Amino acid sequence: MVISFLGNINYDTRAKNLVNSLTEMGHEVSTISFDWIERPAGGNIKTIKLSKKWGSLFYYLKFLCVVTVKLIFNKYDFYIASDIYNLPVLSFFATFRGKILFYDSRELFRYLAGLSGRQKVQKFLARLESRYITNCDKIVVTGEMDAESLIEDYGLPKEKFILLRNLPIHQENIKPFDLRGYYKIPQDATILIYQGVVLRGRGLPILVDTLAEIGGKTYLVIVGDGDFRGETEQTAKEKGVSDRVIFTGSIPQEKILSYAAGADIGCALIENISKSYYYALPNKLFEYIAAGIPVLCSDLPQMKKVVESYEVGRVVNPGNLGEVVVAVAELSDPEVRAAIKEKALAAAQELNWDNEFQKVKGFFW
Repeated sequence: MVISFLGNINYDTRAKNLVNSLTEMGHEVSTISFDWIERPAGGNIKTIKLSKKWGSLFYYLKFLCVVTVKLIFNKYDFYIASDIYNLPVLSFFATFRGKILFYDSRELFRYLAGLSGRQKVQKFLARLESRYITNCDKIVVTGEMDAESLIEDYGLPKEKFILLRNLPIHQENIKPFDLRGYYKIPQDATILIYQGVVLRGRGLPILVDTLAEIGGKTYLVIVGDGDFRGETEQTAKEKGVSDRVIFTGSIPQEKILSYAAGADIGCALIENISKSYYYALPNKLFEYIAAGIPVLCSDLPQMKKVVESYEVGRVVNPGNLGEVVVAVAELSDPEVRAAIKEKALAAAQELNWDNEFQKVKGFFW
């Protein structure tokens, strides 16, 4: 079995959980993993270095060459394309060799937020997906609405889909990381945390504005890195809150839940700037729940359904600063947080990878 992903599996909760679960089932799992960010290895899965220094063309050519060569000289019974970029190559080899092909549609790739305004690229990805998605034996999605969107776009049967949400491995008694001590945050401050890639549309400017509005006893810890970091740092500087916005950079997956548990409020203010974001159901949402901290999320359908169903936080319009400020003030109350923590930890007994994978593991034999 091979899993190919244009990303570093060591830093990707979903891909790493899948590798570990399939290995525990007894599969011999090979991986093809890439990284273009200078950071520690993050784990024992080997990654191939890519560079964007010479432009996108050489970046993607090297990626395609590496995957193609690997698949020419190695034969597998089961191919898992962990994104649209791997789908054409894995589709070719799986079809040519008469083997099983799964497509992990972890996002609605043709509607990616980063492609807003780039219609030619969107059309190209749509054609690519349309051409190869019908070759897949199964399509794995992170939310029910993602499956509905793909069915609508490509006329696929519902039976082709497997729901496998981005849930964390269940852990009891998560030890909080001492964010206050390590980053010299006052003991009486409220810590907001954002975990994930630092990109446009993730609500970071809204959180910076919230800090400026609330005042000096609220801090924002951003766990992750990405192309939008420089702009976020500049915004924080302009708003006069740069001393209260802390960037940790990328951290190993094993530390994600302890960092979340060390904060007071988990933020997922995804902005409705694309269909992919509109249907977002990110792993950070479930990581906050597992860590027992209240969630502050956007009023987008799939996130809203989880937060309201389990009563684990507040749902807001991220475009309404006043609404966000009020919600942060409410969740800063220790009694409110304590009540939500009890519900979140109860929800985490159900909302975890162990339970989720158990439902679908039969498809991976």
